[in-house]
Amino acid sequence: MAFANTDTGVPGPSKNTPFFDYFPTVEYDINNSLIYKNGPHETVSDIFFRFGVIKNVINNTSSYYIYDVQESDTPELLAEQLYNDKGAGWIIIYANQIFDPQFDWPLTYDAFKKMIINKYGSVENSQTTIHHYEKIITRVNEFYGTTSVTRFVIDGDIQTDQSLDVPYDYYSELAMSEVNTYDIDGKTIVETIEAVAISNYDYELKLNDDKKIIKIIKTDYYPQIMSEYRNMMGLTIMGRKI
Repeated sequence: MAFANTDTGVPGPSKNTPFFDYFPTVEYDINNSLIYKNGPHETVSDIFFRFGVIKNVINNTSSYYIYDVQESDTPELLAEQLYNDKGAGWIIIYANQIFDPQFDWPLTYDAFKKMIINKYGSVENSQTTIHHYEKIITRVNEFYGTTSVTRFVIDGDIQTDQSLDVPYDYYSELAMSEVNTYDIDGKTIVETIEAVAISNYDYELKLNDDKKIIKIIKTDYYPQIMSEYRNMMGLTIMGRKI
């Protein structure tokens, strides 16, 4: 299972492992068309068939750990490093409900830059055009040394001339930064309120960064998963289970 699309630079699936030959198949719209019948489609392996063991494992928080995907990582390479089986990349995909590896796996820097240019015309344009505005509240508890951050999407300008009965924040009204200090049970809380314009570049970068946080099923569970998979699919070679 290789994850590379040399034309777009976007990761995409192919099947270099015999196990993919045994998965059920599904018709996939390769252009991601809104209307299925208008787009060309291919028959591809459907890894999201009913497979109870991974669902059960992933519901047990002690059976996996959180991993930050690195620039050169692919499901295939991670599976080879973790399970000594590059064909087990589908386990990582399944565990993280990655429905479309071509779009749901984090992009490399070069692929991300190419996507930005294709979508916004240039990196510079994406960095100087606004996607949305946010009100960000940061609270620091100095006694415990903890910090919490809350983000709200707000309008750029007020959307009505009518008086409002509820509090309403919008970007052009808020100060760029406001700091308040107050005590709760004798503990000092420092609160910073900011109004921030989020560029298209920063918006896309956060989406991509969020995809880098994935769940990795611990190696102890790999034999169990593969055993159930073989039993379920009835995989045999010359009359013997494989």
